[in-house]
Amino acid sequence: MRHLFPYRYHLSVLLIVLAFAANLFVDVMEIDAAQYAEISREMAEIGNCLKVFERGRDYLDKPPLLFRLSSTSFKIFGLHNWSFKLPALLVLFLGVFSTFKLA
Repeated sequence: MRHLFPYRYHLSVLLIVLAFAANLFVDVMEIDAAQYAEISREMAEIGNCLKVFERGRDYLDKPPLLFRLSSTSFKIFGLHNWSFKLPALLVLFLGVFSTFKLA
């Protein structure tokens, strides 16, 4: 049975990567995601990665690492929906790979 599908692991990983990569090009429409994208845009525009602002006011509520990674992605790739989602996708794959290696 193993010889019938020698590349089934590679095929399943490829299909999962393609499914998640297709989501990169969907518009940011959720309220929280749009708010996080705006905070990351402001952080990239101001150039200060230590303070988090929302519409010019301090924002002390949610994950600052996401904002820093997304603002860095905005600086590298420009202001696009996919450049906001790319760091989260890379961290997701890093977590899955780390879990696979630990198991």
